Amino acid sequence: ADTLRSSERMEKDVVLSKKTQQEIDAAKNKCREFIEFLLDGTAPGFSDPSEEYMNVYAQFDPSSVSLDTLAEFSPYLRMSKGQILAEVLREVECTAVGHDGMAGDDVSKGGGHYRQVERVGSFLKGFRIAESRRIARETASHLLNVVANEGAEGLDFALGTMVRGEGDGELNDDLLAYLEETITVQKRTVEKQIAAENADRELMKSRGETLEEPNMVEMDEIDVDGMNVEEINLNDGEVRASLSEVGDSYADDDSKEMSPSEKLLMLLQSLLDRLKAEAAFTADEDGKNLRLLAMCLNTQSDIERTKRIQGEVGGSLARTESFAELLAGAIDYAEKPSTALTPGRKAMDISILRKIQRQVAEIQSMQAMNAAGVKPPKSDRDPIGPWQ
Repeated sequence: ADTLRSSERMEKDVVLSKKTQQEIDAAKNKCREFIEFLLDGTAPGFSDPSEEYMNVYAQFDPSSVSLDTLAEFSPYLRMSKGQILAEVLREVECTAVGHDGMAGDDVSKGGGHYRQVERVGSFLKGFRIAESRRIARETASHLLNVVANEGAEGLDFALGTMVRGEGDGELNDDLLAYLEETITVQKRTVEKQIAAENADRELMKSRGETLEEPNMVEMDEIDVDGMNVEEINLNDGEVRASLSEVGDSYADDDSKEMSPSEKLLMLLQSLLDRLKAEAAFTADEDGKNLRLLAMCLNTQSDIERTKRIQGEVGGSLARTESFAELLAGAIDYAEKPSTALTPGRKAMDISILRKIQRQVAEIQSMQAMNAAGVKPPKSDRDPIGPWQ
C-alpha cells in the first residue's frame, strides 16, 4: 500500500531522467574536468605554473576540440537538461572573477579570465542544446517506427531496454520537451489544413459547385523534422487496437479517415502519453513492480499476462516474491472501505488482482520445481508458454 501511495506522488513529477546524488556528483566532477581542460592555457589563472606559456593569453578555439572528446563528455554536459553544467559554470565564473580582481578585463594587468570562461560556456551550452535535440529527434523517430511496426508490445520492449541503458536512443527530459514542441508545431499544421479545407468547401458551395471528397492517401512515409514513420495505416482495425494500449488520444470515430498529418499528430501524442506514464515509475525494484502490475491490469488475455510476468521476473525467485508482496499489498489496500469511498478515485478491480495473484503463485511453484530439478506436471489448461 505504501508503494501504491508513493506512485501517486510520482505522477505529479513527470521526469524521465531521475538521477541519484552520486550520479549528480560524478557528473559535476566530469563537467568541471572538461571545463578546466578547455580553459587550460587561455589565461594565467587557468594555466599550470610550471608551463612556459603561463603568462601568455590564448583565445579559446572551439575547432580545436575533437569530436571524440565531445562525445566522451556529452552525457555529463546534457544531464538534468544542462542544470549540472550551468551550476559548474557558475562556480568556475566565480573563480575567474577572483583571478581578475581589480584588473577586470584588462589583459595587460592580468585580467580577462571571466571573458575566457564566457567563451567556453557559450560553446558548451550551444553544443548541449544541439546534441540534446539531435538525440531526442533520433529517439523519437526510433520509437515511432517501433510503434508503427511492432505495436505496444514492441514499444514496451524498446522502453525497457532504454531504461537499462541499452538499445537505441535515450529516455530523458529533453525527449519529453522535444515531443511537446513537435506536437505543438504539428497541431498548428493540422489546424491550418482543416481551415484551408473548410474555406475551399465554403467557396465551392457559394459557387454552387459539387464538392467531391478527395481520396486520402495512405501514409506510406511521413517525414517531419527527420522523423520517418513507414508503412502504417491507422485506419486498420488491428493497428488501432494495438495502439490503444499506447495512448487514447486519437479520435473515437473509427469511420473518419485521417489525413497523414493527423495520423502523425495522433502517433506523437500517444507516444508522449506513454512516456509520461513511464516517468511515473522509478528504476528501482518498487518501480519495476508497479510497472509490471500496470501492464498486467491492462492485459485482457490470461496467457499474455502470464507471459508478461515471466518475461519480467525471469527465473528469479526473489523478483517474483517481491512482486507477490506488492500484489498482496494492493489487494489489502483495495479491500479497505476507505479506499472505495475516496472521492474521484476509480475503484481497483479486486477480482483481476486476485487472478493475477493466482498466476504469480503458479509461476512461483514452477520456479521452485525448476530450482529443485523437478519436471513441472502437465496441465489440461491452456499453456502459458515455454519457461525461460
